[in-house]
Amino acid sequence: MPVSTKELKINQEFKNLIPPLTKEEYKGLEKSLLEEGCRDALVTWNGTIVDGHNRYELCQKHGIDFDVIEKEFENEEEAKVWIIDNQNARRNLTDGWKFELKQTRKKILSEKGKENQGIRTDLLSKTDKKLNINKVRNHNTQKEIAKELGWSTGKVAQADVVWKKGPEEIKEKVKAGDMSINEAYRKVRIMNKKEKNIEDEQKSVQSNKPEIYEESYKRFLKRFEEKNVDLIITDPPFMTDVDNIYNFVNQWLPKALKKLKDSGKAYIFTGAYPEELHAYLGVLLNQKRFVISNVLVWTYKNLIGTQTKKSYRTNWQAIFYLYGKSADDLHTNSMLEKFAVKEINAPDGRQGNRYFKWQKPNELAAQLIKHSTKESQLVIDPFAGSGTFLIEAAKLGRVAKGSEINKEVIDIAVQRGCEKCF
Repeated sequence: MPVSTKELKINQEFKNLIPPLTKEEYKGLEKSLLEEGCRDALVTWNGTIVDGHNRYELCQKHGIDFDVIEKEFENEEEAKVWIIDNQNARRNLTDGWKFELKQTRKKILSEKGKENQGIRTDLLSKTDKKLNINKVRNHNTQKEIAKELGWSTGKVAQADVVWKKGPEEIKEKVKAGDMSINEAYRKVRIMNKKEKNIEDEQKSVQSNKPEIYEESYKRFLKRFEEKNVDLIITDPPFMTDVDNIYNFVNQWLPKALKKLKDSGKAYIFTGAYPEELHAYLGVLLNQKRFVISNVLVWTYKNLIGTQTKKSYRTNWQAIFYLYGKSADDLHTNSMLEKFAVKEINAPDGRQGNRYFKWQKPNELAAQLIKHSTKESQLVIDPFAGSGTFLIEAAKLGRVAKGSEINKEVIDIAVQRGCEKCF
């Protein structure tokens, strides 16, 4: 017999076990109900819907009568398992929903199994016998789940990582069919690597936090007396990011060099653009305090870049190395480390160690800082970016200070372990 829609109740936990219809599916159901009425009865347990939530909503909206079939369950757990099995049998579910429902079912039965651990099977309730509680622990391996879902064990393992360690946003995309389990797994794995890398960096500088100031290089450099700094190591904006590279270099570089001690050193990273190199050489070769004996080359092969036709792909950057006439020798006896060409892969998002597009490799930063400074000496970076040079200097026991004007990039540096100063 048709019943009043007001008589039914909705349990949100039950409803959440039912994959939502797509817009097209919902419109199709609405059209069918309007044309043919509600042909399939809603299923309830103690007046609570366990199947038919969408039909119930639309019947309420349009005043359509419906029939109800009342099921008997001993408790909510049995009702939930029935809902899950019913969805698996009736719906063309996405892989995300298949796995989530399988995991939910597993959790329900596992918890029930713990409650009944040690109880004789002849004393179990009718529900527990029906759910096969005592066999749960033996039938929820990845191999068994893979067999039930028709997947490989590798796919089940990937899904397990996504559901245990991935954010809700990624899981929702997999459930909606917008992202494959494999793609989600790769993203979660990278996110976990990134979180681990950041956690390690934070710990490494906990007792000697590098300082980063939210200010321009001009204001930052005024914090230091002339001939007070042991090392400048910095990666200023490329010529593609400033209006005029010649004006920019002439404005910042002489100011910075004045802060270096006569025994000081500097590593200045630049792009490989001929015009940019020319701008820096014009300033560096016209000053007399520091020796420009090398232009180091940092090269990498793990970033492809854009396709070229007439030009070669640029997979290197210049590092102008200069030192005062009373500077120490390089602090290394390694012949390999003394090569002017440094072949070290760039930070790579696929490895979870890239936080900013212009970020330099930690290994390269550490090597250069070790070569040119001692513990407790002052290292500065007026274009600190995400803080790589500052963090590596602090790890090595140096006093590290830098500045950056981009607030979002400063937040990355702080997350990695820098202390924001004003």
